[in-house]
Amino acid sequence: MRLPRPPHLNLVTLILTFAVLKPFIENVAHLIPNTPISATVLQVLLCLWALVLVVSRHSLKSVFNANLLPILLMAGYLWYSLGWSYDVKYGSDKWQFWLINAALPAAAIYGLLTQAKQQIDWSFFLFFAAIFGVVTLVFGNGDRNSIDGLNVIWTSRIALTSLTVVLFAPLRLWIRAPLVVLFALVAFSAESRGPVLSFVVPVGLYLLWDGLRRGLLSRRHSVGVMAVGLFGFIPAMLGLFWFLDHLNIITDSRYFAILTNGAADDGVNTRAELINTAIRSFQAHPIFGEGLGGFSRYFPQYYPHNVFAEVACETGLVGLSLLLAVLLRAVRAFSRQHIMLVLLFIQCFGYALFSGAISSNPEYFLMYAVLTGTVLAAANATTVLEPIARRRRSGRYGQMTGDQDLVPTD
Repeated sequence: MRLPRPPHLNLVTLILTFAVLKPFIENVAHLIPNTPISATVLQVLLCLWALVLVVSRHSLKSVFNANLLPILLMAGYLWYSLGWSYDVKYGSDKWQFWLINAALPAAAIYGLLTQAKQQIDWSFFLFFAAIFGVVTLVFGNGDRNSIDGLNVIWTSRIALTSLTVVLFAPLRLWIRAPLVVLFALVAFSAESRGPVLSFVVPVGLYLLWDGLRRGLLSRRHSVGVMAVGLFGFIPAMLGLFWFLDHLNIITDSRYFAILTNGAADDGVNTRAELINTAIRSFQAHPIFGEGLGGFSRYFPQYYPHNVFAEVACETGLVGLSLLLAVLLRAVRAFSRQHIMLVLLFIQCFGYALFSGAISSNPEYFLMYAVLTGTVLAAANATTVLEPIARRRRSGRYGQMTGDQDLVPTD
């Protein structure tokens, strides 16, 4: 059995890997006494290094062009909205989060992909994601499994992001199968249902569409599968796990508690109230909003758990329009060939709908998915997904490097 070659590391791969795994990296760093540097500072240094590298070899205009304009305008408008915010200090913290975790990395990744012609190596990302998964399963604890100090929603998102990459990257079966099991167990044990739904819906619909396109399923079969999934599969699975739970079989384990434990149910009504409050605030201040941080006027300890409701509440139609401009720019750039990136984009969109926040959740990965899609159009990039499919049919799986997913052309 021939082992795959070790992953190739470059700056764009390092920044992307660091971005997704940052909560885990921060948690590990806290366990090391007298850690000299924070994960946030390290991220800023990596991004600045990338920008200096690109600008020194090309020009500032080549990076900060029209493709980045919506994100840069939004960063500027968020700062401007502090002028009428109810809580300027909290709003300033949120603005810094947006700048550090969205605008700055977006510019760095854009420049590296379009100007420096670097390519994303997903195998490097999966190597460290697998370490995260093993550590979580071995050392995780609590009713909703996560390692000490790491929020369960971060645990679930990292696992499901990694699972999407595993499913659609060109991996050998003996590598793919254990990684699928690993990341699925981590996601289930965290009991964060919003991320699970954000993963299951787009991936399931794509598999149905792909089966229909390739002739594996007829239209009638596809409709039947969807009907069974919507009206039969979920109740059947809940009933099965309820039965097994009463027999004390496997569901005593925390890894299946998401299907039998109602621990998160109380949060649904609370989140609905938070979102409704944000919408009512938006209706009262529709143009410019409450100002960044203004939602704390109603619930000082909470956020709306929906990025779009939060942006509408605090920045009004102006800020919401800028955010939608970013999303629409990415949607126009994607094609069916970039399926893994499209699914990651939809996942992050779901994260933003169910539990996202400008100030405390990793919606900056949404920006990375957006910018990757933008790059594919701006750099006239191509993919080699069809050669990968031919390798799969012939039983040969190539190394999962960036040149098999993103191949910028001159």
